Amino acid sequence: MYDCIVIGLGGMGSASLFELSSKGLDVLGIEQFEIGHDKGSSHGFSRIIRLAYYEGIEYVPLVLRAHARWLQLEKIYNKRLLNITGALDIGLENSETIIGSRKACEEFDLPHEIFRGNELSEKFPAYLLPEEYFSVFQKDGGFLVPESCINMYVNESINNGADVKQNCKVFNWESDGNIITVFTSDGNFKTKKLVFTAGAWTGIIENKMSNILTPERQVVSWFKPVSPENYNVDKFPVFNMEVPEGRYYGFPIHHYEGMKIGRYGHLEEKINPDLINREITKLDISTLRVPMDKYFQSTSTEPLFSQVCIFTNTPDSHFVLDYLPGNDNVFIASGFSGHGFKFASVIGELISDLIVDGGTEFDLGLFSLDRFKLNKTY
Repeated sequence: MYDCIVIGLGGMGSASLFELSSKGLDVLGIEQFEIGHDKGSSHGFSRIIRLAYYEGIEYVPLVLRAHARWLQLEKIYNKRLLNITGALDIGLENSETIIGSRKACEEFDLPHEIFRGNELSEKFPAYLLPEEYFSVFQKDGGFLVPESCINMYVNESINNGADVKQNCKVFNWESDGNIITVFTSDGNFKTKKLVFTAGAWTGIIENKMSNILTPERQVVSWFKPVSPENYNVDKFPVFNMEVPEGRYYGFPIHHYEGMKIGRYGHLEEKINPDLINREITKLDISTLRVPMDKYFQSTSTEPLFSQVCIFTNTPDSHFVLDYLPGNDNVFIASGFSGHGFKFASVIGELISDLIVDGGTEFDLGLFSLDRFKLNKTY
């Protein structure tokens, strides 16, 4: 009998397993693939962390704690997890991105600078923005290395006494109101509490969530710059850019010899995660070339490398952090909608606080399942 079982050991699940095991709980983590796999949403060698959070000021206390916790974990375990490059939010003056990021900076006294198009190019030469565009630069942003984060969390969880099962598929679960049984390819396991951090597979394992969580195919590519010195970590902040062609995000040269770019929503392909097309198409590449040809200094026409991953979206693009209706010992952490990994360190902490202490210092009202009226159905 476990105190808690965590299903899915990507960013959120591995962090939750670590924090729960750090508090002395007898915990089991279950991963259907190998630890650090490239099948879900927690791979790709870089994930943005930005403090000027345009998506809502409710996120800012969470991301501030996440940022501090990542730095703390680096020191404790002597692992490089977070690379500080500064972060840019780019858009027209009246865009959601600029209004929201400026509001976050002002309300939480975050140090920041505002640049117009040519001013940004003078400071960071790789960016070639039209004059009418604004940029909010916040110096503390950067990127995390997801594979390093997950491996650290899982290894330290095992050191804390946690059990971990890889290549173990969860078929179902049931509860008698007190004890939960999880049915897997490696047998059945009993627990007092259950945490779902299964990403795109959450709605498959728990069908009450299937109408709320929509998996979406995502593609990122690495393009080699003609002038790579302008795309290094000291010259090229991570960015979130709202332009007529879409909302794009990207990273400096790291791991590969190219800068990495993605488009939120990519081609808006809703998918079954077990049947996702992992072949890279010409349309995938041309979609990512659009901003490269218009807003940045020259790079290679063809990417050095491309990779498929998955977003798991909610209807309003806000997270789900709540107990499953009718099951006060089953917690759902999902629907991170393409902007979640940076929060893994704080999500793990708050889940452990909820499981062990029954509460958290953070206001999770924005992330409640009540907004989807599940309680009226079940």
